[in-house]
Amino acid sequence: LAFDFLGNKNAAINALNKIIVNSKSEKDKRRAFLKRGEIFFKLEKLKNACNDWKKAKNLGSLEAPYKTINICETLETR
Repeated sequence: LAFDFLGNKNAAINALNKIIVNSKSEKDKRRAFLKRGEIFFKLEKLKNACNDWKKAKNLGSLEAPYKTINICETLETR
């Protein structure tokens, strides 16, 4: 999303929230959860990031399992 590249992470999160709520496409929701998780991670909101990556994983994301294993499971063991 352009907002994230421009540094406006709150606007990006709001735009992704709308996609998650309004989209009928699992692919769009999967991408939105993955991207929103990345933004939460940048904002150091790690619990939110992991929750979104898990949702993306459940929707079939191939990228999300890597993040949940390498980041989230590491955090849970601390």
